[in-house]
Amino acid sequence: MGWIFSGIVILISAIAFLWYRHRVQGELDRIISSHGSVVARLKKDETSRLDRLTRESDSQKGDKVYALVEALASPLDALDEAIQFADSEMEEGLVGLRKSFDQAFGRQNIERVEPEAGDTFFPELHEAISAEVSDEIAKGKIVKCLRSGWKSDDRTLRPALVSVSSGTGLTD
Repeated sequence: MGWIFSGIVILISAIAFLWYRHRVQGELDRIISSHGSVVARLKKDETSRLDRLTRESDSQKGDKVYALVEALASPLDALDEAIQFADSEMEEGLVGLRKSFDQAFGRQNIERVEPEAGDTFFPELHEAISAEVSDEIAKGKIVKCLRSGWKSDDRTLRPALVSVSSGTGLTD
């Protein structure tokens, strides 16, 4: 008879536990559903905040890169001019120095924009400051680069100054 009583007590305890669990789960479901919109809004706000911080960080990085190029552009232009007028021995050392600068910039994802004769003119990368008559180069193509430019990713930091063919003398 003791084991029947024990079985009934266990059965009643199990039923009470299940009833209590069901009641607590119902209460939790009600709380979650009533606050679910708050949680969703908080998640959305947090995502927006992280996106904004990422954009601001990228912008600040871009501003620092721009400032770096702006500070070093004139000395690098002077280096390019020195290369043009140097004797062969000096030219070799200056070209090596220029390559070192270009590699250092490359590690920071900054590229020199230095179009060659016949290259396509891209207004987002080049600034046309003159037009030249050319029998060899088609109208609208670059005749020569007068000053190199700089870019980082898709952002032009300084456009290259170029001379563009007016195309006279060629069949356009």
